Amino acid sequence: MPTEHISAKEFRITQGLNVKGVAEVKGKMNKWEQEYTNLLSVLQRAGSIKSFRTMADKEKPLLQMTINCKYTPDFMVTTNDDKTIVIEVKASGCRDRYSASILRFRISADLFPQYRFIMVTKKDGAWVTMYDVNKEAARLPLELL
Repeated sequence: MPTEHISAKEFRITQGLNVKGVAEVKGKMNKWEQEYTNLLSVLQRAGSIKSFRTMADKEKPLLQMTINCKYTPDFMVTTNDDKTIVIEVKASGCRDRYSASILRFRISADLFPQYRFIMVTKKDGAWVTMYDVNKEAARLPLELL
């Protein structure tokens, strides 16, 4: 029996949670994701990374977790040695270890050990790593550390 799909905002309303800043449109980047896109573009032009895809691209990055469950990360970066790094950008207030997006991120990291998974946020104007999983899968360009 299929489950009903509701938006993130609708879910938060039903749970009595704050809905401020919840994106209404899937695939649309927020301010921080756009800023991170700019950073990756600079790194690609400088030759530090080979390429990257964003959730807003026509061919968006997609990881199939189960038959009916997919995870679309914010970014999939291909390094110069053809390794893959999955990057998720989260708001600084997203610290709940059991939020749905963090659980999807952590489960995907377990299902795809060949990829390095990084979750970043911004603190005091600088990018900070919240989670870094499967570190042995790919070497990070120094500019992303």
